[in-house]
Amino acid sequence: MQKINGQDMKRHNVHLVINTIIQYGPISRTELRDKVGLTAATVINITNDLLEKNIIVQEGLATASSKGRKALMLNVNPTAFYILGVSITTRRLIVGLADFRGEVVDSIDVSIQNTITPEETLDSIQQKVQTLIEKHRVPREKLVGIGVAAPGPIDAHTGLITVPPDLPNWRNVPLQKLLEERLMIPVRVANETNAAALAECYAGGDEREFVFFISLFRLGVGGGLVLNGEPLLGFHGSAGEVGHLLVQPGGRLCGCGSRGCLEAMISEDALLEAAAAGGAGEISLEELFARSKNMDPVCYAVVKQAADYLTMAICDVVHMVSPSRIVLGGPLAEMSPQLLELAFRQVHSRSYPHDYSNIRLQLSTFGDQVFLRGALSIAAGELLQQRLETLGS
Repeated sequence: MQKINGQDMKRHNVHLVINTIIQYGPISRTELRDKVGLTAATVINITNDLLEKNIIVQEGLATASSKGRKALMLNVNPTAFYILGVSITTRRLIVGLADFRGEVVDSIDVSIQNTITPEETLDSIQQKVQTLIEKHRVPREKLVGIGVAAPGPIDAHTGLITVPPDLPNWRNVPLQKLLEERLMIPVRVANETNAAALAECYAGGDEREFVFFISLFRLGVGGGLVLNGEPLLGFHGSAGEVGHLLVQPGGRLCGCGSRGCLEAMISEDALLEAAAAGGAGEISLEELFARSKNMDPVCYAVVKQAADYLTMAICDVVHMVSPSRIVLGGPLAEMSPQLLELAFRQVHSRSYPHDYSNIRLQLSTFGDQVFLRGALSIAAGELLQQRLETLGS
């Protein structure tokens, strides 16, 4: 058995105290002691040191429930550290800056085309990172790192983007390495839907929760799952690819080469083709959803069929992995609450297994910022934790 020395124990205790303050702050020293299970003297010594280093701050007094002196409340100093997040999709590039409390200080959001090259993307990210750092006067030593949420497949260990089907100019792009060389700070790259699942897990307040996230894009569907605060990647890093579940044998051709995959059946093109075939004419996706909401029979039938396909996929997820919560996000989820409502109603009406009546189905907490939040969560979950582990040295 490996022996733990005093310095290792100190680092562990400091790390424990800071993460508890991050999760529960503002918090009194007494409450903090009870949650971390350390002695009062240890908690006082650690917090005094963190106050002196300006990592945490005193934030008012506790509300007194009985007679006696009110306790000082402690919280993390929002300006002690900063992280950056980058969200890359086929239509948008977002670069955001967040403080130590996880609040997004500022972000820059631009439209892009899916034909954008890696070099153009790197140039744009570098320029926007520099803009945010200069605008908010972030000292370089306080910048912990960058999390990137991007279309997969991605090698999570190296940050290599392999063959994303909807970014034709991206093939075997070592995005993590290229960004680190340009920006000279640590970078972590993750599949956008895995990153979103992590953000939703953190937002739920219980990192032990089993969360499955489904991304509904105009061009495709992604899936990601998180358990105990860690993305479950599977053997080749592609676990959770719900977009390629078969929902219609012999259906539309999918980009993966198969027919009838979920993403092939509910993509923008598929929905508009079905609407045109039904006599709706040439309409936009926005108009399709608006007409369906007003109960136009053709458009409603198209959305109802898409909801049926989505229901099949959700039920497959429940049967296979039985998550405690399934969250849906992405452009289609934001554009058509009706689509989700129809699918959720069907899922909850199932009688077997019992999970169906208890499972929580919901729209993303973060709306159209969910992938940026996911990128920030990747940075916070790994790079920020690595920085915090050094504070007890």
